Amino acid sequence: FVLTRSLGPRVLPVRPSGTTLQAARGLSIAACGIGSAWIRDGGSSTSRLLVQSRRSFSEGSTPGPPTAPPADQGPPPEKLFEVMSTTFVKEVLESVEPVIVFACAPQQQEMVAPLAQAVQATPGIRLALMDAQKCADIAQQLRVENLPTTLAFTGGKCVDMQPGEMTAGSAGEYVQRIVGLAQTKAATDAMQVAGKALSEGQVEMALNIYMQVQTQSRETHGGPATAGMVLCAVQLKDLDAAKDLAETLKSDFPKDLEDPIVKQALNAVEFAEMGASPDSNLAELEDKVRADPGDHQARHDLALALFGAKKYEEAIEHVLTIVKGDKAWEGGKAKELLFKFFDTLGSQHPLVAGGRKRLASLLF
Repeated sequence: FVLTRSLGPRVLPVRPSGTTLQAARGLSIAACGIGSAWIRDGGSSTSRLLVQSRRSFSEGSTPGPPTAPPADQGPPPEKLFEVMSTTFVKEVLESVEPVIVFACAPQQQEMVAPLAQAVQATPGIRLALMDAQKCADIAQQLRVENLPTTLAFTGGKCVDMQPGEMTAGSAGEYVQRIVGLAQTKAATDAMQVAGKALSEGQVEMALNIYMQVQTQSRETHGGPATAGMVLCAVQLKDLDAAKDLAETLKSDFPKDLEDPIVKQALNAVEFAEMGASPDSNLAELEDKVRADPGDHQARHDLALALFGAKKYEEAIEHVLTIVKGDKAWEGGKAKELLFKFFDTLGSQHPLVAGGRKRLASLLF
């Protein structure tokens, strides 16, 4: 459910996730129930972060950047509060923490007690009491048809709606479920911010976010976050750290090995090793290909060396040349290498879409 419908002059806008915005600004990446985690903006080198992550993994624990005291942001928001039509956007839609809204008639307000007790006992979530008669415009937009109705909001969106009164047991389960949803969304948002930061060359920022997600959302995002750390290490040309983290990725998160970012990270380490190898003599391989353009093995090796040296466009071009000359060479070895290149670069890389189109035209 998303608030998009206008009632006369009043419009309740959908707000972007507070968690995403904060992560992008280098603030808390996990305000929605994960806890306050602060991304450092200086004071220690990126290499130190990698050393910390490697040491933590070798000791069997998960790394996390040290927390820093937050800047003065005024008093914390109330855990339990009454919401009005005039405060709904600020208090609910713009809240960085998930908010449960208990919509009821005036005579039903005592029914909120089980939810209030559960929320008071749970960090990272708030409860709003809403008089559905006083806030009839909000109730109408939310399509509240029965009273009482419990609604849950995270990131500016209504993610759950449940009519009826709750018992103490069901209220506790409900609160925990909403916190879990918010944690998952916060981690997913943070991963997107980290990926964007990495693509823009902000490696230390990306590494900090990946480390924090790996620490605080290990069960749901541990594998992809560790893969992000691998990619950061490769970008920093710290091959030892990248290899250590890649081994941890394979041993600790086997269920994530088919995840695109995990495949991208493992391939990146493999290609980085090839690029760092003294055998990757580009000039010698280029001479071989010039001397015999039909030497597919030499062209294949040249493509690997070029990719390891981050000359991605040239590498892709050479593999496409092999496919054009012999689709079935070595049992489709060139096609497999090209897919590996695409996985490593990621679906958002500008070379991937064009490369896939050209490959398809050659194959079909």
